Amino acid sequence: MKYICLVLGSLLVLGAASAASGKGGDMEAADLSKYLWRHRLLLIFSPSSQTPAFQELAHQLKQQREGVADRDLLVFSLISDGQSQVGEDVMTRQAAENLRRRFQVAADEFRVVLIGKDGTVKLSERTVRLSEIFALIDSMPMRQQEMREKAR
Repeated sequence: MKYICLVLGSLLVLGAASAASGKGGDMEAADLSKYLWRHRLLLIFSPSSQTPAFQELAHQLKQQREGVADRDLLVFSLISDGQSQVGEDVMTRQAAENLRRRFQVAADEFRVVLIGKDGTVKLSERTVRLSEIFALIDSMPMRQQEMREKAR
């Protein structure tokens, strides 16, 4: 029962936040509930694609593509002065701004937010290495179950 309440609560929070975030395609792009139970989300907010912390994390993500895929991690690159993306898909400026507002990240701020498959925020940091993100994910009960199932 407690588990069902947690799931329903997460869905309501995500749905309400996305409904308040915009209209049409922008709302759809900012609606994170469609990823529930399918993906872990890594939201990387950056003032620019030239920000050193962004470039470093992007490099780490490229080097660890298999680890990213293995952990069902979907990467959102939310760039204040440039093109934002969800994976390889382009996101509208309004959708990116909606997410920035939703997670209370200033346009000139670099921040990384990790959202679990259950829709809850697992991490929100100004600086973090991909190895730390992987370690956090790997410590989660759902991920440990996934690893056990893959080992069979």
